[in-house]
Amino acid sequence: MTAQKQAERDREALLTQTQEQNERLRKLDRMKDEFIALVSHELRTPLTSICGYLELLLQDDVMAELPEAQLSWLEVIDRNAERLLRLVEDLLLTAQASAGNLALERPSSTWAAVLAQAVQASTPVPRRAGSHSPAQRSRCRLRTATGCASAKWSTISSRTR
Repeated sequence: MTAQKQAERDREALLTQTQEQNERLRKLDRMKDEFIALVSHELRTPLTSICGYLELLLQDDVMAELPEAQLSWLEVIDRNAERLLRLVEDLLLTAQASAGNLALERPSSTWAAVLAQAVQASTPVPRRAGSHSPAQRSRCRLRTATGCASAKWSTISSRTR
C-alpha cells in the first residue's frame, strides 16, 4: 500500500510540475506574440516615413533631370521598402493569427478577377507602364505597395481595437 501511495504522490508532483511548465510556456508564447506585434509596429512607422518621402521625391519634376544611375538607386530603395513593408505585414498577420484575433473575410471577387489580378501583378512593370520614365514607374509601384499596405494595416488595426 505504501508503494502505491508513493507512486500516486510522485504522479501528482509530476502533474503539478507539468502544469506549471505549460503555464510558463503559454506566458512565453504570449510575450513572443506581443513582441512580434510591437516590433512590427515599430518597423512600420519609419517605413511609412521612408515610403512617403520617397513618393514625394519621385513626384518631383527634378526627377526627370536625374541621371539614370540615380534613378536606379531610387528604384532599389523602392523595391527594398516594398519588401520590408510586405515582411512587416506578414509579421503582423502572424501575430494576429497566433493571438486568435485574425478575422478572415471572404472577398466578393470572382476567380476570374483574382486570376486577372495575378496576371497583372506578374506582368513586368515596363510593359505595363508603357512609355513611362523610370521615375514614373517607381512612383506607380510605390503607390500600389503603400496603398495595399495601408489598406491591410487599417483593416488589421481596426480589428484589434
